[in-house]
Amino acid sequence: MEITVLIENLVYNQGLFGEHGLSLHILDKETSILFDTGQTENFLLNAKTLGIDINKVKYTILSHGHYDHTGGLKSLLEKNNKIELMVKKDIFQKKYSNSTGNIREIGLDNKISKYNNIKYLDKNIVSLTENIFIITKINNYNDFENDEKKLFVKENNKYVVDKFIDEVFLVLKNNDDTLTIITGCAHNGIINILKTTKEYFLNNKIKQVIGGFHLKGKSKERIDKTINELIKLEIQEIYINHCSGIEFFSELKNKNSNIKVIYAYTGSKIIS
Repeated sequence: MEITVLIENLVYNQGLFGEHGLSLHILDKETSILFDTGQTENFLLNAKTLGIDINKVKYTILSHGHYDHTGGLKSLLEKNNKIELMVKKDIFQKKYSNSTGNIREIGLDNKISKYNNIKYLDKNIVSLTENIFIITKINNYNDFENDEKKLFVKENNKYVVDKFIDEVFLVLKNNDDTLTIITGCAHNGIINILKTTKEYFLNNKIKQVIGGFHLKGKSKERIDKTINELIKLEIQEIYINHCSGIEFFSELKNKNSNIKVIYAYTGSKIIS
């Protein structure tokens, strides 16, 4: 399978756009899939430059309901209204952040819920193709990843810390029976995500992890614990971007381990 980073925060190539957001394109044989849609329509412009035909996209999966992963969806559906949109119902819950010191709304436009071709994910694991699976329930295996303080939802008219019950991630089964994990932000914790994967795929090694790890601005203790767990899990390759944080990238890159660490900037192509 081929994974292309259609957009993320960093861009080097002339003619491509970068933004605080994430969108990936996955090609599984003849099946064209989008994972997240960035913050704006810029991922569509990048797709055209990179030679990816949006009209051939069959499925779009949204990892969670934040604007930087869903903001380009309206523009996408205007281009291709045959796409099957795959989400959890909880994705339409209003979301808020106080990362700037003031509470602001950062969620998905609820008008999207009127789209005719939505498939709501109501099973813990959904088979998208023979080799691609959507995991919709992320188990909790540790306490150190439960440190969210700035992202909220509303319950009974009060702001409460978001538990991200809308979050999903992808598992790709490779030709050699290894696994590639694709995550949007890993708000529930990247280690929780990887250990959840192991629950479903007991006999498959995790070869690659791709996407955002939500470790920007996190403590050194949290970063060190995450790296130690990644080493224990014997991950071979990590392609990080978006919300992962330069501190985490640097620490992981400089760690004396067998993990191959690459920053997956806008336009990057990864073969799983």
